[in-house]
Amino acid sequence: MQEIPYEPNKKRKQRRASPYLRPEQNKKGAGVSEEEVDEVYQYWVAVMRPGKARVPKLDIERVRKMKWAIADYGVELCKQAIDGCAASDFHMGRNKANKRYDDITLIFRDVEHVEMFLERGEGKKAKGDF
Repeated sequence: MQEIPYEPNKKRKQRRASPYLRPEQNKKGAGVSEEEVDEVYQYWVAVMRPGKARVPKLDIERVRKMKWAIADYGVELCKQAIDGCAASDFHMGRNKANKRYDDITLIFRDVEHVEMFLERGEGKKAKGDF
């Protein structure tokens, strides 16, 4: 068998986090009502797609992400995270690629993303921009 040499300075390809929920996240979201999900989704549409005739479909992946986030943070903090994303120039398309990164699956991807957007939302609230 041929031995593979160890190269300490060789860059390794980083793996992206899985977009799918872990089983414990699915269990948490089971107790969230459809009304709460709809309230957060309608808020996201109002903030991110105001006046647009075509809005992204509320598919199963978006529902799962929102249910998990609502179970952990509640409706009001989820809305605040959406506001935090809207306050980010980068995520709203003012970046090199001129691409928006504001999908609800990104906002509620994991704890780190939710916390990051909550901090941005709190910063905007503290400045009195609301």
